[in-house]
Amino acid sequence: MLDAGVAVEPSEVRRVELRNGDWAVVTESVELAAGAVIVATGTRPLPVPGEDVFAGKGLSHCASCDGPLFRGQTVAMVGGGDSALLETLELGGHDVQVVLVDSEAAFSGQDTYARRVLASSYVLVRQRTVVEELLGDGRIEGLRLRDLASGEPSAVEVAGVFVHVGRVPNTELLDGLVALDDGRRVVTDTWMRTELPGLFAAGDVRADAPGQAVTAAGDGATAAIAAHRYLAGR
Repeated sequence: MLDAGVAVEPSEVRRVELRNGDWAVVTESVELAAGAVIVATGTRPLPVPGEDVFAGKGLSHCASCDGPLFRGQTVAMVGGGDSALLETLELGGHDVQVVLVDSEAAFSGQDTYARRVLASSYVLVRQRTVVEELLGDGRIEGLRLRDLASGEPSAVEVAGVFVHVGRVPNTELLDGLVALDDGRRVVTDTWMRTELPGLFAAGDVRADAPGQAVTAAGDGATAAIAAHRYLAGR
């Protein structure tokens, strides 16, 4: 990348500021100046209670990555959207029993996925149920659940938990700077331009992004072209 004129700065960005027509990108270790900035910070999974304690200790967000580790065991899948349903189907290929915990009365994912999950003998569905606590001593051993209809608590033994309850865009560094939609994603036009000159957003962090890798890559290419045109026209 250096041969192509790209410099890599391995730092976390703290904030982005507009200064006299240019942009200042302030990281934890350095401050950079730029004529244009493309924000492609993506999203992060919504957490479940106790996730910080059990990260890497039985808690996962990737069935294809970690499903084989639980072969012959029972795990929980938390969520009811497309990602949760697809990940549940993925776990079936690894000889894993699944307790599917969904806070809603009906899956929000596609009907095709929902029908396949409901027809799967290895899946036990617990709808209108929420996770109140992850249980275990150094590693996940179970879940404490609560039925939203009856209010009754219960516990289930599982060797692992896969979480797909939604994602949050990483837009904290743009708070008060540009318009965000109700989901805190960056509002852009079709050229990935924000309301401020020289500031672009691409991928899952922008409003109305479909959340697919191929579209995020397309957003990046579009934003790069738009930024180049902006700089050339200044």
